[in-house]
Amino acid sequence: MQNLGQHPVNNAAETIERLSLLTWPGVESVEFQGWRLRFAGAKGHRPNSVAVLDFSGPDLEVAIAHVEAAYAARGLKPMFALHPAAKPAALEKMLDVRGYRAEGHSLVYTAQASEIAEASSDVRFDAPEDFARLVRLGSKSPEDGEERLAVVARLAIPNTAAVAFHEGVGRACGHIGLAHDGDMKMAAINLVRTDPSFRRCGLARKVVQALAGWAQNQACDFLTLCVEETNTPARRLYESLGFKALYGYHYRVKG
Repeated sequence: MQNLGQHPVNNAAETIERLSLLTWPGVESVEFQGWRLRFAGAKGHRPNSVAVLDFSGPDLEVAIAHVEAAYAARGLKPMFALHPAAKPAALEKMLDVRGYRAEGHSLVYTAQASEIAEASSDVRFDAPEDFARLVRLGSKSPEDGEERLAVVARLAIPNTAAVAFHEGVGRACGHIGLAHDGDMKMAAINLVRTDPSFRRCGLARKVVQALAGWAQNQACDFLTLCVEETNTPARRLYESLGFKALYGYHYRVKG
């Protein structure tokens, strides 16, 4: 198995983004000239955006217009996910011209599971109700929480959720999904959440370490996770565990 973190950034970004189509899918997806249009009918960025990993169209402006019509037909704003491997190279400049704003600036972090994994008696993998409660508690809105849980429910890959308990009550959680393409295998960590009253107690750290252990048991040593650029506490946690930022991405949204 190859270590994506040792590849050139553009190559690694392309592989990670391609595998991420499996670890965080939309409800509906449509292929168009090498792009993948994803629709989830809610507010989340990734499951409602265009994955631009390939482009085979003869006219970029016409292709963007097609995307805009497809999203408008579903009552959604057109949105493109941009990263170092986005294609074609002229896409972002064209989106600028068409009035797309940038938002959701985030970083993709990577690490080796073997360097992070650590079991804890405080962490359980059999607490779905606590996991759902903590995801809802840590989401921006009730709709956001339900959308994220819906993504987890429709995963068609090996995945699991972990919950850290304090005095018998679930106080932090996280989720991990395993995707592979040939000899490339990736475990993506998502939905790391902590009860606000129990932050800075080391519970999220235990969750991430336990999830890394699960990845190891699945014969996967390559971990990824995404975090908003402005989320300094989360970035500090992941960096202290040994995660390193590999590349940034953001979304371009019309209107």
